[in-house]
Amino acid sequence: MLGEQSISLPQPPARTSPLVRHQKLLVLAGLLVLAVGYLIATSIQNTAVYYLTIAELRARSLAPGEVVRVNGWVQAGTIEKTPDGTSVRFVMYDKADPSQTLVVSYRGLIPDTFVDGAEVVVEGKLLANGQFEATTLLAKCPSKFEAAA
Repeated sequence: MLGEQSISLPQPPARTSPLVRHQKLLVLAGLLVLAVGYLIATSIQNTAVYYLTIAELRARSLAPGEVVRVNGWVQAGTIEKTPDGTSVRFVMYDKADPSQTLVVSYRGLIPDTFVDGAEVVVEGKLLANGQFEATTLLAKCPSKFEAAA
């Protein structure tokens, strides 16, 4: 037939079965759970803070200039502040073994809770002479927030 043209009608989209749609949703949900799990794991690693006791610090061989955190208690009567109040030198001891002590020097803002007997965490490096040069000083109040007996 002369002059006749063939017109093709658009085909309706192929319908996906409910099983295929559910599989796609499950894969998407699985990827979302993995992504959230990864974010949680990396944030915990970045915020987790581990510190050494004085005994652990002494037993460990540190690389020169290695920065570590050390936990201990301020030995009574050893706090020596500079007149301008921006530096302090003190001795801290290990509560589990009070014979384990560490001389600490720190330059910076001194917390109000930094007193004799306070629990402290210092961050810095161990010098060749055995003293600890702290760049961070955190002090906990020894009993201010404990429950009454």
